[in-house]
Amino acid sequence: MKMSKSLFLLLAGSIAIASLAIAFYFLKQTSESHVDKAVAETRVEFYSLEEAIAWFKDNSLGNKHTACLLREEDSIVSKPQHYIKLQHCFLDESRNPLLGSNYPVLTVRTINIDDDLRAAFGDRKMIIFD
Repeated sequence: MKMSKSLFLLLAGSIAIASLAIAFYFLKQTSESHVDKAVAETRVEFYSLEEAIAWFKDNSLGNKHTACLLREEDSIVSKPQHYIKLQHCFLDESRNPLLGSNYPVLTVRTINIDDDLRAAFGDRKMIIFD
């Protein structure tokens, strides 16, 4: 099949425009992502107390802020799967959560937690790591 020169130029131009649009999109995402780079969310089948502690150590704000892990039951509408939602954050001096984009926050949705994490929560919805 032979392609005419004008059809070839039209096709090449369309590809170039699409490439520029994609590049612009990623550049925009990168420049805006610095605002929310500390906020992350993930889904896993299993989560442990050791993983939570490791995240707090890796994202430490120094000795002036206390680490906090919040638990709530969560079900996702598109999947009738029951999840446990774990919100990792830090607390200010007044014990208020630091949830703004200037502070590291991690939300983990998991199906199951390990026995150590379950025991640490007990019947509470919050663990404070002093």
